Order: sequence, then C-alpha cells, then structure tokens
Amino acid sequence: MLKNGNIVGVFPEGGVSVNENVKEFKHGFAFLSVKTNAPILPIAIIGTERVLPPGKWIPKRAKVKICIG
Repeated sequence: MLKNGNIVGVFPEGGVSVNENVKEFKHGFAFLSVKTNAPILPIAIIGTERVLPPGKWIPKRAKVKICIG
C-alpha cells in the first residue's frame, strides 16, 4: 500500500490505552517508513475515552480533538 502511494494509518502503541497515558511505541511503524521511504505524520486523537469508555462495547457520541503534526 505504501509503495503505491496510499495512506496507511497505524497506532504505534500497538493497542488501546485504558487511561490518558501514552504507552511505549512498537518499532513497526518506523520500519515501514524506512523500508518504503514513506513519511510519518504524527496524529493524536484526544478524548476517545468518552466515545468508547473502557469495558463498554457500544460507542456513544462525544467530541474528540485531533492534533496533526
């Protein structure tokens, strides 16, 4: 996908955080970038715990903040 110029989204923590703390990043996203020469654009999605709280299965409407770069 990356070699064909498509955009790929990855979550470098490798899972969902149950609190606001950022987990340690896995190395896979950097490997993909190096092997395909694709740029990395960091994006943070803040407030997702209000959309799908831990232990819940049905999302609800809530505002989230997206920070790019």
